Amino acid sequence: MIEQKYLDLLRELTADQSPHSGRTLLEHLTGTYDLLESWGNSHEVCVAGLFHSIYGTQYYTVQSTSLADRQRIAEVIGSRAEELAFLFCTTDRMSFVTQAAAPAPKLVDTKTGQPVPVSQDVLGELIEIEAANRIEQFAPETVSPELIEAMTFMLKAGDRHMTLGAKQAFARALAEYPLEEPQASKQTTD
Repeated sequence: MIEQKYLDLLRELTADQSPHSGRTLLEHLTGTYDLLESWGNSHEVCVAGLFHSIYGTQYYTVQSTSLADRQRIAEVIGSRAEELAFLFCTTDRMSFVTQAAAPAPKLVDTKTGQPVPVSQDVLGELIEIEAANRIEQFAPETVSPELIEAMTFMLKAGDRHMTLGAKQAFARALAEYPLEEPQASKQTTD
């Protein structure tokens, strides 16, 4: 169950008024939290998922608050959850999965292009938040071959970092929309 202080803060930041995927940002954020919680993630990861795009991201550019507000956000949600939300907002999310097997993962800052070293644990938590983010907004009308390809790559590359619940949700979504195999060219023989 989401604590009221988190919902109050999100409403103060107008997440209940910001559009996101045909509904409000608040609806998307609470759905992400619910998935993370149902998959058995820690409280900090669930709360980070609840705040995963408040600073804006490389894809969702609406900022509910600025990076200058990080300390105040951390005072409400905790420094660990805020740090995960900050990393989710400020680093290239494809680097989560491209670094999944790296012994010393480095994400990429979307503004500066500079490497951002993280631990394997932090990387795994970010992959889990991204999995919940993608599954929460996965809908038949938004499916494209590129999305299916990205999700397939994420599942394969990030598999060891995902909870069983996340893996099962991805597998169910991908089973409905498998990648099409290229047609083999027919050769005629004489």
